[in-house]
Amino acid sequence: MERLELQKDLVAAFRWTARLNMNEAVSNHFSVCLPNSNDSFYVNRAGIHFSRVKVSDLVLVDRSNLEKIKKDPSLIDPTAINIHGEIHKKVLKLVILFWLNEVT
Repeated sequence: MERLELQKDLVAAFRWTARLNMNEAVSNHFSVCLPNSNDSFYVNRAGIHFSRVKVSDLVLVDRSNLEKIKKDPSLIDPTAINIHGEIHKKVLKLVILFWLNEVT
């Protein structure tokens, strides 16, 4: 699967989640691993409503930029890096990961 196709599929998941009204918490994030990788993944930028996420709002996280991204929590919610990064490393067959927090 090409990167752009992965990105478009991830954006579609955000849009569909918004249609289901499951997008209210501010630290929700989805990620998708690049093919044949367990440490490079796209994740949504912080603070963008799921109904408005575009391919250009996805950030590629990998070894080369991980420390820079960690220093700027306004770019990506820190829990996305900490949770998704570790899960993608440990569960090699996992491609897509959705994280939704319940709003009470």
